[in-house]
Amino acid sequence: MKIVNEQKKLFYGWYILAVSVLVMALCYAPVVSCASLFVTPITEEFGFARSAFTITKTIASLVGMAVAPFFGKIMAKKHMHAVWVGSLLGVTAVFTGMSFASTLPQFYIISFIQGLFTTSAAMLPVNIVLTNWFRKKRGFIVSIAMAGSGIGGTVLSRLMGTMIVEHGWRYTYRFLALLILCILVPAVGLVIRRTPVEKGLKPYGEEMDDTLKTERERQNAGKRMEKEWNASLKELRSLPVFWAYVFGIALIAFTSAVIIHIPSAVVDAGYTMEKAASISSLYLLIAVPGKMILGYIFDRFGVRAGILFGGAVFLLSMLSLLVIQ
Repeated sequence: MKIVNEQKKLFYGWYILAVSVLVMALCYAPVVSCASLFVTPITEEFGFARSAFTITKTIASLVGMAVAPFFGKIMAKKHMHAVWVGSLLGVTAVFTGMSFASTLPQFYIISFIQGLFTTSAAMLPVNIVLTNWFRKKRGFIVSIAMAGSGIGGTVLSRLMGTMIVEHGWRYTYRFLALLILCILVPAVGLVIRRTPVEKGLKPYGEEMDDTLKTERERQNAGKRMEKEWNASLKELRSLPVFWAYVFGIALIAFTSAVIIHIPSAVVDAGYTMEKAASISSLYLLIAVPGKMILGYIFDRFGVRAGILFGGAVFLLSMLSLLVIQ
């Protein structure tokens, strides 16, 4: 296929980015960012211990981490498109199943299934497809997509809080399933393409050699491209940095689990579900510019600076919870 870049037309990668933002807003946000809103109404209705019910989050996370390498291999190949759509249908089925569950074993089984689909429905394919489509300002582009979870969470948390109070948590789960089925499945199915080659295009920024004005700029661009390293999983397993990365991801998953308990803690303090939803909406709203800033830091100052900055702010957030009355 002949590779061309039509300068007069809007770059197709921007459509890819728009759908990626939508996926993070309507799939990742309900599954991760807003899941905490269901804890109090479900445990109060059935009399579950909160610790027993939140094991569902642990089950889904562990299963998701276990299957991520498997889906990563599949989505690096031509079958990515079908797997992504299938995973979104899986999340739709999970939300529908949650709306009919009434016992802890049922919630546990559905959470196991959720773990199978969640990774391949949002975070993983979004990162892969944007990496394929963008070379220039990649960190910032990915941060825009990730900000979709904050945008979706900000809107959905308020909406979900109201719906849970007025119509019940079962109805709210079915509403979320309908959103994914009617909006995300068609959007991903019709718009997403794994690589620019499938549209006869080059990745955004790859044509930079034709536009750079000075020899020094060309040399710097060449050095940046040489730094990119697409290693196989077998190669990575032999490197200490890989296991340090895995350990860091596990720590993040462990410490971020506190987020799921914040709305319940607000309700326990005597506030309404609507107030708890408002607080969730607030910190998700703040996450939108936060992710943009983080993307800029990664692009401008490098990976080490981005990780240190993100880790420091995350630590500060955990410490600040200790002083809330």
